[in-house]
Amino acid sequence: YIDFVSIFRDLPALEANLLHRKSDLGFNYVIKCWQTYKEIEIKKKYLEEHREQLANDIRKGTFKAQELPTAKLKAVALREDLKKLKASTHDTVNTFLETFLAIPNELDARTPIDDTKQFFSYLDKPLRSKDTPTSEPHIERYSDCIQYMRKDSALFDTFLPINCIEYFQKHGFIVSSNPDFIRSSLVKAIGDDQKLFNIKEEEHSLDKHFKMKLCGGSSLYGYLGYFAHRQVFPTAFPIKLITSGKRYFTNKNHSNSNHILIATNDSNVENELMKVLEQTMAYFKQFNLHFRCSYVPAFELENYESLRINFEMFSNNLNRYLRVGQIGYYRDYISKRILFNYRLENQYCFPHLISGTILDTSQLIRILSENGIQFKDSFLSKYIQC
Repeated sequence: YIDFVSIFRDLPALEANLLHRKSDLGFNYVIKCWQTYKEIEIKKKYLEEHREQLANDIRKGTFKAQELPTAKLKAVALREDLKKLKASTHDTVNTFLETFLAIPNELDARTPIDDTKQFFSYLDKPLRSKDTPTSEPHIERYSDCIQYMRKDSALFDTFLPINCIEYFQKHGFIVSSNPDFIRSSLVKAIGDDQKLFNIKEEEHSLDKHFKMKLCGGSSLYGYLGYFAHRQVFPTAFPIKLITSGKRYFTNKNHSNSNHILIATNDSNVENELMKVLEQTMAYFKQFNLHFRCSYVPAFELENYESLRINFEMFSNNLNRYLRVGQIGYYRDYISKRILFNYRLENQYCFPHLISGTILDTSQLIRILSENGIQFKDSFLSKYIQC
């Protein structure tokens, strides 16, 4: 579903959006493409309407016998003109549609423009001491994308996702099992597919837009195939899902994580966002470690994000905060693009989505290791006899 009206109805807001995000997409270029596209569509509509009108008049016998050959020639000429117009403007139309799909989501009013905005902090920021471990004894790193965990780190990596799922199940979330692979056409609907691994296939097997990508089930991409072209009843809202699994990116370590997705109508989305925010805060408080919650600035957001909240813990070794979780609000930006919809009063409506990696296991394990927290002394020890 391509919604031109909502995108171009407020041009100053669109210009500000691109500016605040520091987008490579120029506002003037977007408007030029849009105007060119409208001109092409007006010409197409003119030719189609006149051709249809002429065809109807011929079928109804409106023309006299001596006028009929001329009318038929005009109909043929209009058909050929329409074909030529479509052929000559094919690349121009495709360029505009690619440009349109690259236009980012509308920014939420809470999204800061210049810098991260902290709105919550739990406990005091830790001070570095000589007792702070300077390494990760239970993690073997071989490259940016390969690492192995042993002993306590392996136990945390196994049982943290299980505990996270159990916690959110108590708050009404349903466990889902998502695929590790996704078609590139779905990835293109929401953003750049260069962050994901390509799956090698036979050159002649599929169109380039339907190649497989490796994403991992514990990611937003893992949900897209399930909800694409899906219609649900409004009474099903809110749909609250959580999954556990891997995430795969070309420039990051592959780790276990938990990912959530909430789908609801626009009137209830703020309530659901506040509820999951409070639930996630309560989950991280269990570790009795300092963490903060911050709104991410516009220029750090993905195109499909309207708002993102980061949950961060401080690493004394790295002397900076590490993101251990996040929640994003996407409005109906993604739903429209994958045709995830519901009907209300004979109209198609699109759910608003909240999603995010609610727990990044690798980053949390690093923090736990720095703070000398052992598995046998944590609340997770209930899962195993140490």
